[in-house]
Amino acid sequence: MNLFTDLDVASPKINYMNELLLNEFDKKIKKDNVDSCLILQDSALVYKYFRNNKMRVKQHKINSVTKSVLSALIGIALIKG
Repeated sequence: MNLFTDLDVASPKINYMNELLLNEFDKKIKKDNVDSCLILQDSALVYKYFRNNKMRVKQHKINSVTKSVLSALIGIALIKG
């Protein structure tokens, strides 16, 4: 079992997500040939997209993403003290 790919998607209304914006995002992500995308809000999966079944299990290199997230967290920690 994969924690994120096997979860059911919660209703956007329950999580106060704008359904129209989420639908527009869905159209754009499919047009831009994105492999996969998961959006969590308040510990609930509110959006899940996989280009195909292979992308559900494919591991992607995220070196640059890791550096970006880490630098943002360090910045927040420095600001908050």
